[in-house]
Amino acid sequence: MRIHQRNREEILSARLATRILLRSSWQTVNIGDIAHTPGMLALLEKHRPNAEITLWPGSVDRGVEEILRTRFPKLKIVRNRSDRATALAECDFFLHGSGSGPGLVGKKETELARQAGKPYGFAGITLNHAEIRDQRDLLANAAFVFLRDSDSALFRNAKRVTI
Repeated sequence: MRIHQRNREEILSARLATRILLRSSWQTVNIGDIAHTPGMLALLEKHRPNAEITLWPGSVDRGVEEILRTRFPKLKIVRNRSDRATALAECDFFLHGSGSGPGLVGKKETELARQAGKPYGFAGITLNHAEIRDQRDLLANAAFVFLRDSDSALFRNAKRVTI
């Protein structure tokens, strides 16, 4: 569900991004958590085939890294602070991927992207009531916010929240 789109220039910037930094792979506890990242990578591969994708994972243990590298051989994965800082500085767009638990698992990293002047967006997230209320500015300044569940949208609509 689309809940917010910024101006045309920001949307175009997201579409033309050649270097996308994906903050995803929050954990490898169950197959549902694991599936978010390859799903997003497949979408990016299909719709942005020439983009260079760098993954900033929370965890790619339990064989997940090997699966990702086999299916997405061009994927770059950054782990240490220095490599993450370089990836953030060099990216054209920061993408907060879907994750386990409510919504903004990577809020801190998204704030870093915003402070660095990078356009950013949220894809496939769930937002609880407090996040919609407390993170309004961060959400409102995103190029896009796509929700993965109808409950988030229902609450947003019922409260007439514009983000």
